[in-house]
Parts: sequence; structure tokens; C-alpha cells
Amino acid sequence: GDGEHHGHNDNNNNNNNNNDNNNRSPTNPVRVQPLQRPNLDQLPKGQRQEVLRARSQLRMLVSDFALVQAYLAFCQQEHSEEALMFYLAVDKYKASRPRTMKKVINMFARFVNPKSQYCVALPKSIVDDLRREILKHRKSKKEPPANLFLQAQEQSFEIMFNDSFHRFRRSRAFATLMEINPQLARAGNSSCSCCVLM
Repeated sequence: GDGEHHGHNDNNNNNNNNNDNNNRSPTNPVRVQPLQRPNLDQLPKGQRQEVLRARSQLRMLVSDFALVQAYLAFCQQEHSEEALMFYLAVDKYKASRPRTMKKVINMFARFVNPKSQYCVALPKSIVDDLRREILKHRKSKKEPPANLFLQAQEQSFEIMFNDSFHRFRRSRAFATLMEINPQLARAGNSSCSCCVLM
């Protein structure tokens, strides 16, 4: 409901009430198991359509610079922006040329390092795989691949979908977005589910 604090670092905030609101305290958010894409075959038809619609809407938001600003502002208000910031940073990294090891190290430090204030709650298995890949590419001295962060980015999408995006969909800001962008309101209504998948 309104007035509640959301985000994955609730426990930490109870102990840090004297912190300035702009001073996010880092947590050590480690998930044991990766979040899985919902198994649509196991859902009743109405629920399946609603999940498809929500995933289409989230996909549309994160791929549109203008639209995503409202979602980012919402996440910043409730201190749950790290998964979205990481998702967008990976898109930027994938499009960048040249891709450098410096960019890779900076992204890891900002979004994967548990001491970072924007650490994403990635599963240990994904973090370990990422570490291994980074070390491998550091030694090879070749340009890091565009898909280096892909597994972690997929996980950040699931984190958003399972957490902040559901709250955002119930917000006035989302209702306003749908009023000014009919395409967002219609997302997922067609039989095409290609934009739903990662």
C-alpha cells in the first residue's frame, strides 16, 4: 500500500534510519536460486494472458528511453532502482564500441560488487560465472563480447518483473503512461509473444 517502503533491502533500512535519504546503504543481496521466467503452460488462460501482457509492457518500457524515465523515477522513489539501472547499463554496454575491459570492470564494481550501493540481487551462480568470464577475457586481451552480461541482464529483468514493476503497474504514473501511449496499453494483446521473451 501507499507509504510502505519497498525494495530488497528492507531489513537494512530499519537499522539505518539516521541515514540521509540520498545515502543508500549497501546490502549484501545474494539470491540462492535464479528467478525463473514464469511457466505459462501451468497458468490458467486469463492469468497467462495477464502475465504475457505485463511482460510485454515491461519489455516495451525498458526498450524506450522516454517511457522508461517514469519507471526509473518510480523506482528511485522507493529505492529499488538498481535492477533497472543495471538492465539499461547492459544495453548501453552491448551497443558501445569499442567495448573495453575498463567498462566491464566499472559495471561489475557498480552493480555486482556486494559493497556497491547499487548492487543487484543476482544469484551467486550467475555472479561466479560472470567473474570467470571476466577473468578469461582479461587474460585473452581481446575485446569483451557483447553478450558478457546477458545472463545477469535476464535475471535483472526477472527481478524487476517479480518486484518493482508490479507496484509500478498499480501506480498513477503507469496509468498516465498508458493514457499517453496507447501502444503500451495494448501490449501483449496480440497473439505475438516475441517481445515477451528475453
